[in-house]
Amino acid sequence: MITSEKRKYDRIQWKNLLSFEIIGSSGNTIDRSMGCTRNVSESGLLLETHLPVSQGRTVLVSIGFEEEIMELKGKIVYVRPRSGKRYYAGLEFFGIDRKDRRKLKRCLEFFEPDPTDMVFSNLYNESSLQ
Repeated sequence: MITSEKRKYDRIQWKNLLSFEIIGSSGNTIDRSMGCTRNVSESGLLLETHLPVSQGRTVLVSIGFEEEIMELKGKIVYVRPRSGKRYYAGLEFFGIDRKDRRKLKRCLEFFEPDPTDMVFSNLYNESSLQ
């Protein structure tokens, strides 16, 4: 089966703790939990969590980078169950303000792998296979 890649931006493999809120249709918080990023791009991220989440839900993610917190709103576009009562949820960002968009770009630039660094390159390639 051949699939086409729909992503507009490159993903950066990045594991980082985060907190998130599931937002209801009236803007109220339905649930809160912790999780971690698996990869991030300018348009979304892959969230790993123990909380079962539903496709189509709006999520507000808080991620620390340097001395600041980014508040990133996204829609859950898919959910994949994993072993050990874990879930991977693909989030597509929307409605991110300029300040948090700049923080996100700085974060992605900081964690972008350097292809000239052979040690990092080998580790990066191994981690992307998992």
